[in-house]
Amino acid sequence: MASVDAIAGCFPSRDGSDESLDGDDGMLDLSSVVTLDIPSCVLTTSANNLSGSDGALKLNLLACASADGEGDRPGCRQGNTGLFYWRGASEGLLRVLFSTHENDVGNGDDDDNDGAFVHPSVALAKATRVLELGAGLGGAGIGVAVGMAGRQSPDAQIKGVVVITDGNPDAVEASRRNVDLVMNDETNMATKALRTRCVDVSCEVLLWGQANHDVFFEKHPDSFDVVVGCDLIYSHEQLPMLFATIWQLLKTRRERSTNSNPMAVIAFRDRSRLSPVHPNLDAVLTAAFMARKGGLLAEVLGGDYGGSEAEYEGAAGRVQIILITLQ
Repeated sequence: MASVDAIAGCFPSRDGSDESLDGDDGMLDLSSVVTLDIPSCVLTTSANNLSGSDGALKLNLLACASADGEGDRPGCRQGNTGLFYWRGASEGLLRVLFSTHENDVGNGDDDDNDGAFVHPSVALAKATRVLELGAGLGGAGIGVAVGMAGRQSPDAQIKGVVVITDGNPDAVEASRRNVDLVMNDETNMATKALRTRCVDVSCEVLLWGQANHDVFFEKHPDSFDVVVGCDLIYSHEQLPMLFATIWQLLKTRRERSTNSNPMAVIAFRDRSRLSPVHPNLDAVLTAAFMARKGGLLAEVLGGDYGGSEAEYEGAAGRVQIILITLQ
């Protein structure tokens, strides 16, 4: 069994320009170990009853640095933020995706959507293919895979697929190491079903923007039922490329699978008061609306998903869940 110490450490960096992250040998330091709290609902909704001791609800992840709030992370800058741990967003997203909802369709407030509203947890329960965008350390994607694995039997004819992506090759490598770490942790009940390989988890580079899609869609022509993302928006300039990618992913899935109701679920933390570089919620929703000439619908999902004010609030602002669907 691989230990945290065996997997942690340094690995070759594709971009050795940041001396505060790279050692003297050009290797990227990934020696911090952080804990991702998996909400109990991820396990209690499992058909295989993965809930157990408190230790079963925690996953160790490797990172460049960790902090509970928005404290200093030496060397952190746009382009490598995914190599650091940002608390709260992943946990909030997982609460939404694995919360319990009895009805497939409820009454929405959006007149443009004809009153139809499908909760993300319902969509995920039916999903076989999930993609994480801007994954960084891969925590959200790994959490989704754990929950999906718990719902499936090892001999399921259609296995689940979770693809964890980031535009930074170093972040993709960090995600791979974290997947390996979780897969080989035989002491953690939360990953028991995942180790049976009834959900295939992979990590790949995906740059946002239509110009970067061809190779990725050649490999994944059926696209994905659910697209997720956590704390993945740093600046205004990223928004058009992000939503162009989301639009293409959802559109392709709808065309390839008539039974799929594809959607994207984004956990967004408004950091605009910290710097004008960061967009606020209105800017994000406007960019989503503008994507592909209004081809996307974006709404903020209300509700209490078990997070305390201390988790959702803080210096950086509240974590809000944005639901994105096709018109």
